[in-house]
Amino acid sequence: MMWRAAAAAAVLLVVSPLVVATAPRPQTGTAATAADGDLAARLAAGRAALATLSTQDDPLALSRAARRLSELEETAGNRTAAFAAAGRARAAAMAAGDPAEQARAAMRWAWLAPSGAARLPALESAVAWARAAGGAELLALAQHRLGDNYFNVGNLEAALPALEEAEGLYRDLALPDDRGRVFNSLGRVYRAHGRLDEALRLQLAALALHEQAGEPLSVVQSLNAVSAVYQRLQDYPNARAYLDRALALVHTTGSPGAEDFLRANLAAVLSDAGEYARAAAILETVIARGRDNFISLRYGQLAFAYSHLGRAADALAAAERSVATCGEETDTCANAFMFRADALRATGDLAAARRDVDTALAGLDRIRAGLVPTDYFKQNFYDLYRRGISTAVALNVQDGHGRRALEIAEGARSRALLDLLSSRTSLTGGPAGSRTLRQQQLTEPSTVDHLVAAARRLHSTVLSYWVADDAVFIWVVTPQGEVHTERVEVLRSTLTALVMATAPAAPPAGTGGERPVTIVTRGDRRLAAQGAAPTAWRALHRLLIAPVRARLPRAPGALLTIVTNGPLQQVSFAALQDARGRYLLEDYALHYASAGALLRFTDARRHAAARSGAMLLVSDPVTAPLSKLDRPLPRLAGARSEALAIARLVPAARVAALTGGAAGETAVRSGMADKAVLHFATHAVVRDDEPFSSYLALAPSAAGAAGDGFLRAEDIYDLDLRADLVVLSACRSADGSVAGDGVATFARAFVFAGAASIVASVWDVADQPTSRLLPDFYRAWLGGASKARALRRAQLTLLADLRAGRVRVATPIGPVPLAEHPAFWAGFALFGEPE
Repeated sequence: MMWRAAAAAAVLLVVSPLVVATAPRPQTGTAATAADGDLAARLAAGRAALATLSTQDDPLALSRAARRLSELEETAGNRTAAFAAAGRARAAAMAAGDPAEQARAAMRWAWLAPSGAARLPALESAVAWARAAGGAELLALAQHRLGDNYFNVGNLEAALPALEEAEGLYRDLALPDDRGRVFNSLGRVYRAHGRLDEALRLQLAALALHEQAGEPLSVVQSLNAVSAVYQRLQDYPNARAYLDRALALVHTTGSPGAEDFLRANLAAVLSDAGEYARAAAILETVIARGRDNFISLRYGQLAFAYSHLGRAADALAAAERSVATCGEETDTCANAFMFRADALRATGDLAAARRDVDTALAGLDRIRAGLVPTDYFKQNFYDLYRRGISTAVALNVQDGHGRRALEIAEGARSRALLDLLSSRTSLTGGPAGSRTLRQQQLTEPSTVDHLVAAARRLHSTVLSYWVADDAVFIWVVTPQGEVHTERVEVLRSTLTALVMATAPAAPPAGTGGERPVTIVTRGDRRLAAQGAAPTAWRALHRLLIAPVRARLPRAPGALLTIVTNGPLQQVSFAALQDARGRYLLEDYALHYASAGALLRFTDARRHAAARSGAMLLVSDPVTAPLSKLDRPLPRLAGARSEALAIARLVPAARVAALTGGAAGETAVRSGMADKAVLHFATHAVVRDDEPFSSYLALAPSAAGAAGDGFLRAEDIYDLDLRADLVVLSACRSADGSVAGDGVATFARAFVFAGAASIVASVWDVADQPTSRLLPDFYRAWLGGASKARALRRAQLTLLADLRAGRVRVATPIGPVPLAEHPAFWAGFALFGEPE
């Protein structure tokens, strides 16, 4: 959901477990409200004044009158008339030549303009005029508006300096309420950038300023913003606590609509946490009051809660109301049809449910065609599409058509990549026509026959997963052509929380008061090194492996091909533990594919002579942050020793090594073209908000040479490689969230560029243990083992050394032995070809 509160310039995003909705535009800057008197009389007076001034030669007075009328028309709900009056104000201000009025008129027009692209030039001009006028408060407002608009079109880096200047001006002006609103805007920039820690810090700072200023509505909005960050962090107790505080205060604002909006947000948090009875009770109250602007959404959310309470008839009745009240907004109606499809499925009317899903997906396809690829809010769109696919999958599984359900999931994976590639018009992919061919090959959905053929070719068993809101669907595809389907009941939020609990960037849960030792990673964070906490790993094994374990091969070390989506992309299946504490890697060799189509593509990219080919080693480049949004990247001593150890395994004539300042972007690019093996021991930064801008950090090229030192994902897609193996010894190099444009990961980018196999990390990896693991991998692979079995052998060796206390790292308190926590041995995974 999205709430734009009156008198609040910042737009604060609060995402429900089901949908993102857009609230009415706030009336910031509007002098009149219905409480100020007879709005109709004020409108009549404003129109008369404008008509009179239109006959006089006073463009400055005309602009001011037109601005005031625009505000009145907006308050009255006459948006078209308000925009027309804003246009007259803008034209008159230009004729008057008064920079302050030009800035104000431009901001009023931009406030009502139909798109972010149209608003940008007006707001950029408003900033220039405000600067010329010399008024600090006017300039601060213009910069705030401009920064918010940059955010709305997805340009986070341009948003940052504009908002920072606005914050500084408001600080100097001692205007804490306005400064707090800028902090909220800055917070959402960092939230979109994936920096939730910084977002939380800023929004807590905004809350403190608003409490200091004593403006209740601003305090309420900041409490709501803090809750939104905690909801993103899956910290539901804190998300609820801040919403409770907001609800305790909102009655003092005289805004009953805001109160019901907050209550609906609370219901969303409760639904996320599985508390459906409380969520339903709150939604019933919100709907009964009739003060909420999102009636169709509320009925749909109520249907969702009823379904999970086993109240099928009530769920269907609520879903019918959701459809009946969705109006003409395509996205709202697509949601409503999906809510009704879920309710119909619960009653057993599968044919009607299937019709509703088809209607919803057709509506979403119409929306998709009109979306701007760079629009940040397109990321929210994928959540709607994913829900529709999930319902279609569930319908087919319930109807006994597991194979068809698998093909629907595969089609969705391919569609996500197609959207991603279509949004990049500059992709070349090497020789003319090769990009188009690669795109067709990688995005053609796999059929069940394709997956069976892949399993047979690889002598592997395929485990394919699809994560819905309330279940995980698992398919086991054997080389003999058997396909088994399993539905496991689990909330997506529960699954996501378990996945987050396995992430090594924070101290593992359940370790008591033990003080963590932080060590350097190859991302932009530090890693807490503590003992293993198996609870989450065992819970994930119960959900993801135990239901199909009887269908898996019994031979020790047999190969499994894992196809994942959603939060499971950040899971190392190697570390999943059964009830005895045995890791999945101890029984199987593993490799991964983001979609079945990838395995058809990589089959043709294999190079039989790769072990005797040339190798490029890039290690510990001298890097710089890409922007102020990013943390400084530390040097990686372990990366140098890792590269030296690998180089010793290969004849010197076959190795090109680039280290430190020599690892510049230009040198790396030129060195990649003819190499069979590419190895990067550096930092990787994944941009979930802007996937193509994810990058491997290199050294800036020499003065006068092209290259800024950042090998971006979009650059990799444009390469034409001959590499059989790419090893990304870096943090989160395989990670990336499913957003509006699909999965943009380095692993997939290198596959598109022509590599057959990628070894990459699924999370932040520790520098020093990694420098032991990867030389062992190369030693086994160069000795003749397949890539999948070479990685398994190296990881099992490191696991044994950890268990024996033989792995020590240097820390400020001296050498410390590392425990067997999966953070230190299970972070790397093989993508693409296992041989």
